[in-house]
Amino acid sequence: MPSLNSAGWYLRFAVPIGLREFVFRCPAQRLILGGRPFARHTVAISATTDSSLDFSLSLAQCHEPELQSWEGAYTGHYRGGFEMSDFASCTPLPTWPGSAYEGISPSVWVEFTPAARSDLSWPEMPGDYPRYFVQWHARVTGPGSYGHLGGALYKMVVDSVLQVRAASDKDCH
Repeated sequence: MPSLNSAGWYLRFAVPIGLREFVFRCPAQRLILGGRPFARHTVAISATTDSSLDFSLSLAQCHEPELQSWEGAYTGHYRGGFEMSDFASCTPLPTWPGSAYEGISPSVWVEFTPAARSDLSWPEMPGDYPRYFVQWHARVTGPGSYGHLGGALYKMVVDSVLQVRAASDKDCH
Protein backbone atom coordinates (compact mmCIF):
# COMPACT_ATOMS: atom_id res chain seq x y z
CA MET A 1 0.00 0.00 0.00
CA PRO A 2 1.50 3.33 -0.97
CA SER A 3 1.98 6.17 1.47
CA LEU A 4 1.66 9.82 0.62
CA ASN A 5 4.61 12.04 1.38
CA SER A 6 4.14 15.18 3.47
CA ALA A 7 3.43 17.24 0.33
CA GLY A 8 0.77 14.76 -0.83
CA TRP A 9 2.69 13.36 -3.81
CA TYR A 10 3.05 9.73 -4.74
CA LEU A 11 5.19 8.26 -7.53
CA ARG A 12 5.45 4.62 -8.55
CA PHE A 13 7.61 2.97 -11.25
CA ALA A 14 7.52 -0.48 -12.93
CA VAL A 15 3.85 -1.16 -12.29
CA PRO A 16 2.57 -4.17 -14.32
CA ILE A 17 0.23 -3.48 -17.26
CA GLY A 18 -3.51 -3.62 -16.57
CA LEU A 19 -5.92 -2.23 -14.02
CA ARG A 20 -4.12 -1.66 -10.73
CA GLU A 21 -5.62 -0.61 -7.44
CA PHE A 22 -3.63 1.75 -5.25
CA VAL A 23 -4.45 2.01 -1.56
CA PHE A 24 -3.40 5.17 0.27
CA ARG A 25 -2.65 5.36 3.99
CA CYS A 26 -3.13 8.30 6.30
CA PRO A 27 0.14 10.08 6.96
CA ALA A 28 1.00 9.52 10.61
CA GLN A 29 3.97 11.21 12.25
CA ARG A 30 4.65 8.44 14.76
CA LEU A 31 4.03 5.35 12.61
CA ILE A 32 6.84 3.87 10.56
CA LEU A 33 4.58 2.47 7.81
CA GLY A 34 1.91 5.17 7.82
CA GLY A 35 -1.57 5.05 9.25
CA ARG A 36 -4.74 3.28 8.31
CA PRO A 37 -5.86 2.91 4.68
CA PHE A 38 -8.27 5.72 3.80
CA ALA A 39 -8.59 5.85 -0.01
CA ARG A 40 -8.43 3.51 -3.00
CA HIS A 41 -8.02 4.45 -6.65
CA THR A 42 -7.82 2.22 -9.72
CA VAL A 43 -5.43 3.20 -12.51
CA ALA A 44 -5.25 1.70 -16.02
CA ILE A 45 -1.57 1.05 -16.82
CA SER A 46 -0.80 0.75 -20.54
CA ALA A 47 2.24 -0.63 -22.36
CA THR A 48 2.95 2.34 -24.64
CA THR A 49 2.48 5.45 -22.54
CA ASP A 50 3.10 6.75 -19.12
CA SER A 51 0.01 6.46 -17.02
CA SER A 52 -1.03 9.17 -14.64
CA LEU A 53 -4.02 10.08 -12.59
CA ASP A 54 -4.64 13.40 -10.91
CA PHE A 55 -6.93 13.47 -7.93
CA SER A 56 -7.10 15.02 -4.52
CA LEU A 57 -7.78 13.36 -1.21
CA SER A 58 -9.13 14.90 1.94
CA LEU A 59 -6.97 14.15 4.95
CA ALA A 60 -9.70 15.30 7.35
CA GLN A 61 -10.23 11.69 8.43
CA CYS A 62 -6.52 11.32 9.17
CA HIS A 63 -6.30 13.23 12.43
CA GLU A 64 -2.97 12.87 14.27
CA PRO A 65 -3.85 12.41 17.96
CA GLU A 66 -1.68 13.84 20.72
CA LEU A 67 0.86 11.46 22.20
CA GLN A 68 -0.67 10.19 25.45
CA SER A 69 0.89 8.66 28.58
CA TRP A 70 -0.88 7.16 31.56
CA GLU A 71 -0.02 4.82 34.39
CA GLY A 72 -1.77 2.25 36.52
CA ALA A 73 -2.16 -1.43 37.32
CA TYR A 74 -2.46 -3.69 34.28
CA THR A 75 -3.59 -7.30 34.01
CA GLY A 76 -3.16 -9.47 30.93
CA HIS A 77 -0.98 -11.92 29.03
CA TYR A 78 2.68 -11.42 28.28
CA ARG A 79 5.07 -13.12 25.86
CA GLY A 80 8.70 -12.18 25.60
CA GLY A 81 11.84 -13.44 23.94
CA PHE A 82 14.23 -12.67 21.10
CA GLU A 83 12.97 -9.48 19.37
CA MET A 84 9.60 -9.98 21.07
CA SER A 85 7.96 -8.34 24.07
CA ASP A 86 4.17 -8.32 23.76
CA PHE A 87 1.40 -7.61 26.26
CA ALA A 88 -2.30 -8.30 25.62
CA SER A 89 -4.32 -6.35 28.18
CA CYS A 90 -7.47 -7.78 29.75
CA THR A 91 -8.88 -4.25 29.53
CA PRO A 92 -8.83 -2.91 25.96
CA LEU A 93 -6.54 0.02 25.22
CA PRO A 94 -7.75 3.00 23.12
CA THR A 95 -8.22 2.38 19.40
CA TRP A 96 -8.16 6.05 18.28
CA PRO A 97 -11.37 6.23 16.17
CA GLY A 98 -11.38 8.98 13.56
CA SER A 99 -7.59 9.20 13.48
CA ALA A 100 -4.72 7.90 11.35
CA TYR A 101 -4.31 5.14 13.99
CA GLU A 102 -7.88 3.80 13.77
CA GLY A 103 -8.05 0.07 13.12
CA ILE A 104 -4.39 -0.58 13.86
CA SER A 105 -3.92 -3.50 16.22
CA PRO A 106 -3.34 -2.14 19.74
CA SER A 107 -0.22 -4.23 20.36
CA VAL A 108 1.99 -3.32 23.31
CA TRP A 109 5.80 -3.46 23.49
CA VAL A 110 6.94 -4.07 27.07
CA GLU A 111 10.11 -2.81 28.74
CA PHE A 112 11.10 -3.26 32.38
CA THR A 113 12.75 -0.82 34.78
CA PRO A 114 15.73 -2.30 36.67
CA ALA A 115 13.56 -2.54 39.82
CA ALA A 116 10.81 -4.44 37.97
CA ARG A 117 13.35 -6.76 36.32
CA SER A 118 14.70 -7.68 39.77
CA ASP A 119 11.09 -8.45 40.92
CA LEU A 120 10.52 -10.88 38.05
CA SER A 121 10.50 -14.60 38.58
CA TRP A 122 9.27 -16.36 35.45
CA PRO A 123 7.82 -19.84 36.10
CA GLU A 124 9.39 -22.63 34.07
CA MET A 125 7.16 -23.38 31.06
CA PRO A 126 7.65 -25.35 27.84
CA GLY A 127 8.16 -23.65 24.48
CA ASP A 128 10.27 -20.83 23.13
CA TYR A 129 7.79 -18.03 23.85
CA PRO A 130 5.47 -19.16 26.66
CA ARG A 131 2.44 -17.05 27.56
CA TYR A 132 2.24 -15.74 31.12
CA PHE A 133 -0.58 -14.18 33.07
CA VAL A 134 0.74 -10.97 34.64
CA GLN A 135 -0.35 -8.18 36.94
CA TRP A 136 1.94 -5.21 37.19
CA HIS A 137 2.16 -1.46 37.63
CA ALA A 138 3.27 0.32 34.47
CA ARG A 139 3.35 3.49 32.39
CA VAL A 140 1.87 3.30 28.87
CA THR A 141 2.65 5.67 25.98
CA GLY A 142 1.03 5.85 22.55
CA PRO A 143 0.00 5.84 19.86
CA GLY A 144 3.20 5.39 17.88
CA SER A 145 5.68 2.80 16.60
CA TYR A 146 7.49 0.98 19.38
CA GLY A 147 9.62 -2.11 19.83
CA HIS A 148 11.12 -4.42 17.25
CA LEU A 149 10.67 -2.91 13.77
CA GLY A 150 8.22 -0.39 15.26
CA GLY A 151 5.46 -2.99 15.21
CA ALA A 152 3.67 -2.03 18.44
CA LEU A 153 1.19 0.83 18.81
CA TYR A 154 2.03 1.30 22.50
CA LYS A 155 5.08 1.17 24.75
CA MET A 156 4.60 -0.10 28.32
CA VAL A 157 7.32 0.45 30.93
CA VAL A 158 6.78 -1.87 33.90
CA ASP A 159 7.72 -0.30 37.25
CA SER A 160 6.73 -3.16 39.60
CA VAL A 161 5.53 -6.74 39.21
CA LEU A 162 2.56 -7.88 41.29
CA GLN A 163 2.00 -11.41 39.90
CA VAL A 164 3.37 -13.75 37.22
CA ARG A 165 2.06 -17.26 36.54
CA ALA A 166 1.18 -19.62 33.73
CA ALA A 167 -1.61 -18.25 31.54
CA SER A 168 -5.10 -19.70 31.31
CA ASP A 169 -7.84 -19.03 28.76
CA LYS A 170 -10.06 -17.98 31.70
CA ASP A 171 -7.71 -15.24 32.97
CA CYS A 172 -9.48 -12.20 31.50
CA HIS A 173 -13.09 -13.29 32.10
